Amino acid sequence: MIVVLARHFDNARGGRTSAPIAALREFPPRPSRRIINETIPLFYIGRSRNGFWVAREENSQIGGRFFLRRSALRFASRNGGPAGTMLLTRRFELDGANDGNPLAGAADAVVGAAVRLAKKFAALIVTAFAAARRFLMRPVVVEGEQS
Repeated sequence: MIVVLARHFDNARGGRTSAPIAALREFPPRPSRRIINETIPLFYIGRSRNGFWVAREENSQIGGRFFLRRSALRFASRNGGPAGTMLLTRRFELDGANDGNPLAGAADAVVGAAVRLAKKFAALIVTAFAAARRFLMRPVVVEGEQS
């Protein structure tokens, strides 16, 4: 198995970013033929935005989610034969069916839903505190008092 670390991909785009999902599906170019022959399948391995390991074949024919990096590497070598593997430091998402660990796929979905719910709850708390502050800071008028 040939392993290539794609740090140049992150540095060219300014490192980690909170870019939309469409931008996270961009992958670095395939290494030159001197490094890995074009007939050898190439797998990208990295982390999803929720922290799970993702292995994806270059042409998106097969891919999966995993709890451990070694499981993603094993998946790539098992499904690609003598495959080339590019470890990405930038986060990306699996854009096809999960052929990896079904529990990791379910856990990724649960974590994603929990994160979305936590963001909504945090926004609700901020709105409630702002309303309470406005209520407490308004002037109180008492009848019978003269200013």
